Amino acid sequence: MVNFIEKYEIYLKNIGLKISPLLWFVFSFLLAIIVALLTFVILPDFPLLSFAFFILIFDIFISFPYLMEINRINEIEESLPDVLKIISDTLRAGGTIEYALREISSYDIGPMKKEINNVVRKLEEGDPLDRAFSSISENVDSRLVKRTITIIIDAVRAGAALSELLEDIAEDARAMHRVSKERKSRTLLQTIFIVVAGSIVAPAIFGFATSISTVLINSVTIIATPEKALEAFNTLKTIFLGVEFYIIFETVMSAVMIAIMRDGNIRKSLIYFPILCFLATACYIGAKIVSMSLLGGIGVV
Repeated sequence: MVNFIEKYEIYLKNIGLKISPLLWFVFSFLLAIIVALLTFVILPDFPLLSFAFFILIFDIFISFPYLMEINRINEIEESLPDVLKIISDTLRAGGTIEYALREISSYDIGPMKKEINNVVRKLEEGDPLDRAFSSISENVDSRLVKRTITIIIDAVRAGAALSELLEDIAEDARAMHRVSKERKSRTLLQTIFIVVAGSIVAPAIFGFATSISTVLINSVTIIATPEKALEAFNTLKTIFLGVEFYIIFETVMSAVMIAIMRDGNIRKSLIYFPILCFLATACYIGAKIVSMSLLGGIGVV
């Protein structure tokens, strides 16, 4: 838990928010509660929609720093092969790593420029090369970057031929990044199927089914005793509650499957879940409204 708080604090700092993670969690939770209460006041007949808004707002605010950090890491990993290639070419031309880093710091390479500038600053302050380079792996939570920096530091300490090694690492990093993109493109159809089936078709079917059940129960209770009518309505509410919980559970599992299949990282489900949950809720409630209007029972939803 402490490690998570420390990482999340870095995420907030990287997007320019100098705020405590706990304070950010509390702020997100209170804002989500306010939005959910307003939704319930405006639409009291749709408690599931209030819950969906709560999940949507809370999760968006919580996952936004993480999403921005992921984009930052992706940009750094994408520019890493070019940086390594420039350093390799500079070393082959007779230059030094420090000279190559100063050259790279003048290029427009996105978030990687900040990390290179940080290394150059540490070198100017008198830090050894290995300690200056290690700052990149400390600031970038990427397995590819950490392994690359470790190899560079070990090669510098061992006095190995760094130019050839950097060129090989650059090719490997470029290949890994290409494989990651191919993985996302190849799983696009499966992702679309999960989204359509789990967040559109299934909730819509449940919406139509619950509307038909409502009409049938209303028809039966007309001729039933008050006790039987009350029992039937309680049973109907229990069924509705079970259906709504199932829709939420289904969207959670859909988000997890997409995150594992598409990104290989279950934490990415935090990004997919609020979107899928809101889409499923909208389809479920929309199907209920449309079906009840067709059945002539729009007053009882």
